[in-house]
Amino acid sequence: MSGSGAVVCAQCPPGRTSPEGSAVCSTCSTGRMKVGDGVKMYSCVDCDSGKIAQAGDTSCQSCVAGLYQPNTGKGTCQPCKAGTWSDTEGSSSSSNCKECQKGTYSTATGAASSATCNACPPGKKSDVLGASSSQTCQDCEKGKASEAGAIVCPDCPRGRKSSTRASVCSTCGTGTFQVGSDVNSFTCNDCDSGKIAEAGDTSCQSCVAGLYQPNTGKGTCQPCEAGTWSDTVGSTSSSNCKKCGLGTYSSAPGAIGSATCNACPPGKKSDVLGATSSQICIKCEKGKASKAGAVECPDCTIGRYTLNEGSASCESCGAGSYGIGCKLCRKFSLL
Repeated sequence: MSGSGAVVCAQCPPGRTSPEGSAVCSTCSTGRMKVGDGVKMYSCVDCDSGKIAQAGDTSCQSCVAGLYQPNTGKGTCQPCKAGTWSDTEGSSSSSNCKECQKGTYSTATGAASSATCNACPPGKKSDVLGASSSQTCQDCEKGKASEAGAIVCPDCPRGRKSSTRASVCSTCGTGTFQVGSDVNSFTCNDCDSGKIAEAGDTSCQSCVAGLYQPNTGKGTCQPCEAGTWSDTVGSTSSSNCKKCGLGTYSSAPGAIGSATCNACPPGKKSDVLGATSSQICIKCEKGKASKAGAVECPDCTIGRYTLNEGSASCESCGAGSYGIGCKLCRKFSLL
């Protein structure tokens, strides 16, 4: 360059250029900062790595968090790639970009905080560091579940189950009871024989009198069959169901006492244990009678009789008859 009336053309200061015939050297270009005063004599110095400058700037600015610049003399910073972030200002290397943790992902470039790493939703998992897409979040399999941000899907606790992509395992099912209170860790244990539980119960209930349950892990008790009864609470076997006595019957299942065994009516009998129907009560024959609940029909005593089957009592012989069957008295005369 040269001024008016110059004898020779002066060399441009460091970092500045000029085309042929120029009177003034260029200003500082992108990636350089101005050093010195005056239009003609100031020089231009490259920005260090980790810093940038625009054309004409008098100082270099550090790359903000989320960006970096490994080279000198640059006007722009490079962003940390998706799946990473950096809180370092003036970073000169991509090595300062930290990867999103397993169980998370980020689609954003130039992220300045780990808060930009999104957790995989509940029911999914990811063991990928620095994931850049939600596609890395895989569904939990059946029998497993996960909370948000899971690396693995843990197996459901004992006695619980789940469908695919479950965020929580099932409550305790019928015949089991809950042990523990934490929603993610409580287990389900089978009820003992003689006890039952509905889905979600925290304890098992004993079978009431008249019922029994021989198996574990059940939700209902089985009734004693008709013709039997039981006053045992928590019964584990039908052997605790006692049969109705001779001369009685019961059509009711699940009976809790012998009072449910009905006596055969007067004039009938039964020698059947555990009878389930009044049909087993047989009528007494002629010449016999019985009270309620009879096992046998005794013969009428001497001087008494019955004319019909199914009599509840014997009648006295009338005048002029006697003995078994009320025989008629014979006529006789005095000499």
